[in-house]
Amino acid sequence: MKKLRSCGTIVLMLAAVVVLTGALAPAAQAITLLVPSQYATITDAINATVTGDTVQVAAGTYNENLVIDKAITVQGAGSEVTVIDGTSTSLALTGLVRITAIGDVTFSGFTVQGAGQDPGFVRVGIYASSPSAGVTYTISNNKIIGSGNPDDDEDYGFYSNGGLESLVFVHNEVSQTGSNAILLERHYGPTDVSDNVWDRGVSNNAVDPYFNMNYDGPDITTAQKVSHNTINMGTGNPLPRGFAITFAASFTGVPGGFTNIWIGNNEVINATADRKGIGLWNNAASQVSGGCVGTRITHNTVSGTVGAAPSIGVRLLGFHTGTRVTNNTFNTLDIGVQLREWSGGDPLETTLTANRYNGVTTSVNFTDTSSSDTTLRSRHEQP
Repeated sequence: MKKLRSCGTIVLMLAAVVVLTGALAPAAQAITLLVPSQYATITDAINATVTGDTVQVAAGTYNENLVIDKAITVQGAGSEVTVIDGTSTSLALTGLVRITAIGDVTFSGFTVQGAGQDPGFVRVGIYASSPSAGVTYTISNNKIIGSGNPDDDEDYGFYSNGGLESLVFVHNEVSQTGSNAILLERHYGPTDVSDNVWDRGVSNNAVDPYFNMNYDGPDITTAQKVSHNTINMGTGNPLPRGFAITFAASFTGVPGGFTNIWIGNNEVINATADRKGIGLWNNAASQVSGGCVGTRITHNTVSGTVGAAPSIGVRLLGFHTGTRVTNNTFNTLDIGVQLREWSGGDPLETTLTANRYNGVTTSVNFTDTSSSDTTLRSRHEQP
């Protein structure tokens, strides 16, 4: 019996050594999976990855939709030569490329086109939304091409809904969408949308190519940065209105605002007729909250033409407080900056400083239809 106990002790000791050795063993090193030389499709390669791996995709056209639900990098050979084409086939979930991982993701170097509709008839090139704060999605150096259908009001280039991740959307091009090129809906994580090129798309209806909205919840306090982008407002049907960049607070009428917006160093071109540059809008039913607080709009250039319908550089619509509009350049517009009442609310404590108005009919316009005695309190340049 003693011998048996001794053998048992040895077995237990060996098992402990094995367990400890396993515990101390280094984690598996990240690897690169090659498409199509190792895996026929991008989806096959993604399915074979583990956290930290890279899927390297060679030049070519890939007729598939992607679901990226792992913390990995998916890298194309360049947007000019690496194409993901959904061939407009219907999708079970929103997004021809769908990113929902709970870890860091990089998606770069592709043209994304031919997105099909989801069951709700929504068409999205790239969809991204993480349930986890503290992770980063980097979407860079891609081209997103919409359906080209001017009557498709649910055709979006990039869409995020309810994301908690830090979103870095840089060096991308978005064109030919029937609706918003970039749509952010209640994205509570920080966003950096910089160094991109997008246009108004092809819509026959009013559309704002960049549209960031909040409603029915807490204010979004994380940094919302829109910088160094080039936006062409001259595409599509020339009649419907549109803003190049819009932040819509309390979109549904139920409060939900923003407290940390920076819109800087963007260039908006072809703001013709009823086209406009940058807009803040508060749609709260009760205009005492739910707007944008402390927004900085700086060093942007908005250029357009003077026409029958007003072209505008910057418009503040409804109740917002502490907006700073500084060092912007407005070229050939009907109105440089407009502060306007909405549902009984006015922009308050706005600062306009060192802006340049070149060929602008009215530098600063106050439109307050709630009373003959304006409630706007602003420090501004003389019109």
